[in-house]
Amino acid sequence: ASVTALVPLGGAGGVIVARELGREGIDVDIVPIDNDTRMCASIVETLAGSPESTDLYEPATALSHGEQNEVLRRLSDW
Repeated sequence: ASVTALVPLGGAGGVIVARELGREGIDVDIVPIDNDTRMCASIVETLAGSPESTDLYEPATALSHGEQNEVLRRLSDW
């Protein structure tokens, strides 16, 4: 099926997310935001038999009211 990701993105992290979605062939509708998109990492350890995962998350920042309204506006256009 054809898919479009509606994503609020900003800063270097946003560029990376948009690029990777594009590499996967996913159409991206970007809502620009003032803050950097947070990055997350997963560390998977498989030496002990069954894999165990530790997830690391940067703190998230809230979208401004204007950014929230733009996301909602674009959703209503679909």
